[in-house]
Amino acid sequence: MKKSDFVITSKQLIFIIIGCMVTTVNYNLPQVTSTEVGQDAWIPVIIGGLVPLFSIFMIERLHRNFPTQSFVQMTFLIFGKWLGNVIILSFILYIICLQAIVLRICSEITTTFILPQTPIWALSLLFIIVSGYVAIKGAKVVGRMNEFLFYLSLIALIMIILPVFEHSNLTNLLPVAEADISDLVLAARVTLYSYFGVEILFLIYSMVTRKDEVLKAAFTGITITISFYIIVVLACLLVFGAETMQALIWPVMILLKVINIPVFERLELFFLVICMSVGIRAIFNFGFAASFSIADLLNKIKLYPYIIVGYCLFVYIGAQIPENIIEILNWAYYGGYLFLFFGIGYPILYHVVYGIRKEKVMKGVQ
Repeated sequence: MKKSDFVITSKQLIFIIIGCMVTTVNYNLPQVTSTEVGQDAWIPVIIGGLVPLFSIFMIERLHRNFPTQSFVQMTFLIFGKWLGNVIILSFILYIICLQAIVLRICSEITTTFILPQTPIWALSLLFIIVSGYVAIKGAKVVGRMNEFLFYLSLIALIMIILPVFEHSNLTNLLPVAEADISDLVLAARVTLYSYFGVEILFLIYSMVTRKDEVLKAAFTGITITISFYIIVVLACLLVFGAETMQALIWPVMILLKVINIPVFERLELFFLVICMSVGIRAIFNFGFAASFSIADLLNKIKLYPYIIVGYCLFVYIGAQIPENIIEILNWAYYGGYLFLFFGIGYPILYHVVYGIRKEKVMKGVQ
C-alpha cells in the first residue's frame, strides 16, 4: 500500500467520527446517568458533550499549523524524536485498551441476548477478524463502511423510539431540572466514556482532502452523536422511569422487548444484529488509523497489513482479561478519565510545547 491510498473526504470524516463514538460501550448510558440524577439523566449527556467539542476544536486548531504533516511527523516536529516516540506509543496503547473494552462489551451483549451458549472468546475472535478485514482494506473501504453503517443505525434508532409512542409516560420526566447544577456537572463525568473516539482526528487529519471543512465535519459528527444519546436516554426514561432504569444494565436492549409488531417475532434480535455491526465500527476505525501511524513511525507503509494483524491480536488479548461484565464496565468508566487525559490533555500539551518552540518547529515544517 502507498500513502496515497490513505485519503478520506470530509463527508466520510463525519461518519468516522460518529462511528468511533457510538459503540457498544454506550448501551448502558441511560442506566448510569439515571443512577446519578434520576429523571434529569438527559441533561448530563448535553453537558458531557461539551468535552468532545472542545477536544476536537483544540486538535483541529493544532493541525492547521501542520496541514500536510501526519500525526507522527507533527509529533516529531514538536517534541523531537525520543519524546515523540514515547508520546506516539502511549497514544497507540491507549487506543488498544479502549478498543479492547469495546470488543469485550460487544461480545458480552451478544452472549446475553443472542448466543447464550457461545463462549466470549469465540465471539470476540469473530468480531476482531471482521474488524481487521475491513481495516486492512484501507481508507476508502473504511469510509464507505462507516457511511453504510450510519444509515443502518438510523433504523435501530427508529426501533428504539417505537415503544415510546405506545408505552411512554411523560410524568417520568418530571420534575425537570430537579437536581442541583453541581450534581448535574458531576454526573456528566459518567458520560465521558461515551464520548471517547473524537481523538481519532489526531491520526487522520492529514488524510482529509478538504482541510477547510474538517472542523465543520467533526462538529457535525459530534452533534449528531449527542442528539442520538439524548433521544435514547429520553426514550428509556419515558418508558421505564428513572427508578426502574437504574436496575437495568442494558435498558436499551430491554426497551426493544416492549415492541410488539404482528408477524415480526423477537424483533430485538434484528436490532441486536444491527447494534453489533454498528458497535464494532470503532475497532476497525481506530485499527486503520493506529496501524497507519505505526507504519508511518517505522517509515514502512508496506507493513500496514501486518501491523493491522498485530493490532487485532493485542485488542483481542486485552478483551479477554476482564473476568466479568462488572469489571469491564468499570474499565469503561475509568476509560472516560483516560479520555480526558488523551482527548483534552494531549491537545493542550501539544499547543503549549508548540507555542514555546514555535520558531524552531516552523523551520522544520519548511
